[in-house]
Amino acid sequence: MLDKRLKIIFDFLNMSGGAPRSQLEHMMAMKQAGHNVIATIESDAELLRQKSKGVKVFEVDNFSTMTPIKNFYIIKKWTNIINAVKPDLIHANRKPQFRFLAVVSDLTGVPLVFVQPGGVTNIFSIKSMYRKTPVCYSLENKRSFIHAGFLPSEINVISNRIKAFHVSKFHSHTGFPVKILFTGNIKRGTVQGLCKFLEHIKEISGQIKVPFLLYIAGQDTSPGRIYHEIVATKIFETNRALSGKGNIENLGWVEDIEKLQASMDICIGKGRSVIQPAMAGKICFVIAETGRLTRVSNKTFQSLYEFNFSGRGDQEDCRSDFLALLSDYSCLAKLMEESDSVAPKVCDFYLAENAKEKLEYVYAQALKTQSKRPQRSNAIKRYIFLYMLSLQEFALNHVASPQVSQD
Repeated sequence: MLDKRLKIIFDFLNMSGGAPRSQLEHMMAMKQAGHNVIATIESDAELLRQKSKGVKVFEVDNFSTMTPIKNFYIIKKWTNIINAVKPDLIHANRKPQFRFLAVVSDLTGVPLVFVQPGGVTNIFSIKSMYRKTPVCYSLENKRSFIHAGFLPSEINVISNRIKAFHVSKFHSHTGFPVKILFTGNIKRGTVQGLCKFLEHIKEISGQIKVPFLLYIAGQDTSPGRIYHEIVATKIFETNRALSGKGNIENLGWVEDIEKLQASMDICIGKGRSVIQPAMAGKICFVIAETGRLTRVSNKTFQSLYEFNFSGRGDQEDCRSDFLALLSDYSCLAKLMEESDSVAPKVCDFYLAENAKEKLEYVYAQALKTQSKRPQRSNAIKRYIFLYMLSLQEFALNHVASPQVSQD
């Protein structure tokens, strides 16, 4: 374990989505443990300052494989920051950043801890990260790291990254609408799940007996907001099919999502969008891109945990539970009891407060295994290798985006 307090730079790409929330929780956990933490970010610097409660924030441009010349100037700025701050470690959790920060680490001799925050691991990205210390949030991604050539002993799984919120125990009563929240930004990798979910509600509309209000929280982050009209049309058609039995409203981006989740009876989504309310005992469903819904319960927890509550993997289909909730008020109380029983287990695996010792173990590992001397030749080789892998990735993935059904 660590024998001293460290000075650690935590790098943020931006403050959008779940990854920066996880990074923020880990940074604040280290601050509370007595370590000296500094943050770097390009956009959203003021928002990060508000959320980080006095942490010094450096503004520095983000890296991009599309701007190789500009990257040299960004690397120079990073070396200036490191010369001024003299950190013991860099901790980064976004692919566009950590690939180039590995080069900065080679140049400066400052060890790097890099994190695969979620999603499917990009083998091309992590193959350029050899000799740096990896962290991932799921067993699924650990297997991907092993496939990419990392040793099992090198890979650290730390799922603890989410703060708890507390809610009063209540649920809707007969005559009052059940409140449901679907959380998740709309993009290529998630839009199919949302559309399939809306189609399912439309299909079961004739069986619904319990009034409900469904709120969709998340912005269209695709280039040109290409999915906005598709989703709006799906919502309109589903509301029409419901004939007043329920209502669906798209809220767009919601900054204080925890407050909204706390007021709901049922939460649906992926990752932290369901993990956090499940920690508070809410009835939660994980949505897959096929439209499958898996309810968070003692029975399903281990399989959901393995895949980071992403909807991937061979999960149980619990759409019948969702229909039961909209058919009989008594089901709400029954499933809420089951949600209460699994909440302590979700907290054990995901509560950010439990991350301190795990992170310190990773930092000790990085300090022990990575060179602390500048290695210019390694930095040049890594930079070239990074671009070779990027070209291979582009060649394999340069295909048209899948079309979203509008039927």
